Amino acid sequence: MGAHNVSDAPAAAWLLPSAAYTSQEWFDREKEQLIERCWAFVGLVSDLRAAGDYLATQVGRVPIVVVRSEHGLEAFHNVCRHRGAVLLEGRGNVRGGISCFYHRWRYSLDGALSSVPQRDQFPDLCMDDLSLTRASVATAKGMVFVHVDASPPMSLDEWLGDIIGELGALEPSDLYELPVERHEMRANWKLFVENHIDGYHLWHLHARSIRGLDHGRQRWRPSGRHWIFDEPPTKPGTFPDRAITGLPLLPTAPKDGFGSVVMLAFPNLGIALGATFFATVQAIPTGPSTSIVELRTHIAPIDARDGVRLAMHEAAKATRRLVAATPLERIARRAGRADGGGDSTEILMEDLRAAEAVQRGMASPTFRVGPMAREHEQAITVFQRNVLDHLGVQTTRSDS
Repeated sequence: MGAHNVSDAPAAAWLLPSAAYTSQEWFDREKEQLIERCWAFVGLVSDLRAAGDYLATQVGRVPIVVVRSEHGLEAFHNVCRHRGAVLLEGRGNVRGGISCFYHRWRYSLDGALSSVPQRDQFPDLCMDDLSLTRASVATAKGMVFVHVDASPPMSLDEWLGDIIGELGALEPSDLYELPVERHEMRANWKLFVENHIDGYHLWHLHARSIRGLDHGRQRWRPSGRHWIFDEPPTKPGTFPDRAITGLPLLPTAPKDGFGSVVMLAFPNLGIALGATFFATVQAIPTGPSTSIVELRTHIAPIDARDGVRLAMHEAAKATRRLVAATPLERIARRAGRADGGGDSTEILMEDLRAAEAVQRGMASPTFRVGPMAREHEQAITVFQRNVLDHLGVQTTRSDS
């Protein structure tokens, strides 16, 4: 991996205007010209193991559903061809087919219209012409992505380039998933992404919650429109997250020590890899100044012999199902006590707080972005330039 001072990257500068974080008009433009033109992460293959399993999502203005049929994964616009009702919400199983709640039009798992009640009311209806509108679905390392177009201009492999190669032989679907965390964030999605790729804040915002990583030797490089970052452990040959969490190493972890690798799959999917965990964190746009942040954490399969201090997950008490506390939560808690310093907020909560604080500050008529850290905030400039390129806006330094 190349050094973090990337020669072909622009000098660190803030390129986006305040309107990019507050304006409904700008947000609508982003949905149409950026979000809907990118491959979007929706989940893992392990979410869709059985016939009829589905995941519903929103990509910009477009409701999309991924479902497993007998032929494999299928993706459709999640809209009934009769009156346009959204068909499915969240996740679940529709093994018998997809049925619209409104007038009970029914579709098979391959999207074909299979049943219309009171068929005699539609003398000119051609069932073959009213299949669900197709979208695209593809997988990489067990991660499922969709594109709103049936024939996107670029395949998923072309879109992701070499960032997935950073995961090596790791297969996330083979790992144990901890409870998913979803947080409503009162901030624009880009503020969370910019925080994710900001190397400067690691010394300060996370001074207590991230330990054992050598921020001074951080390295980053752009990979097409994406971003790859790594930090070695402070002490060579060590595993900082394992020392704090007590979790077993991932099967693919190097035996001679490992710090962390963090990536951004443009525009809004963060990927983090430690010696003991794999995580995705996605900032899902819901409005000009609101988002949903979803964190999914996976660890090596565990049992009592691992000596992991298990926590009872609140939602599973009735069935006595034990799950491990989220590694990132434990990292924050344990690191906060390492020097007797008391409680420490969890890493994700710190990031959310920072994004929301900047969002509030942007509402001030006196708001101006100051100087940017030459190297450690340079990745933000690359990200903002990519946003502007998608919107067809000339790259210039913003003064507001």
